[in-house]
Amino acid sequence: MITKNIHIEYRAPRTIEEKGLYGQTFSNNEKADIFINLSKNRTRMDTIDTFFHEIAHVFFAFYKSKVKVTAAEEERLAQQIGHVCAGVIL
Repeated sequence: MITKNIHIEYRAPRTIEEKGLYGQTFSNNEKADIFINLSKNRTRMDTIDTFFHEIAHVFFAFYKSKVKVTAAEEERLAQQIGHVCAGVIL
């Protein structure tokens, strides 16, 4: 059996680096940790977009042996996925 884990933290930034980010994902093929910035100046649309953007990065990390993309292609696709999903939900 294959087990994969995703841990998501919706919170205020704790570091200087996090203050400049909407979200960040640290992952490998089994585990992903996602930080989503919930600072007061973020809109609902920004938060939903960021959530799906970071989940797209998790997908690529979990399936990198099956889905071969460059880092630039992954970022472009994650941006598109975030925008489309936020548009569908709102």
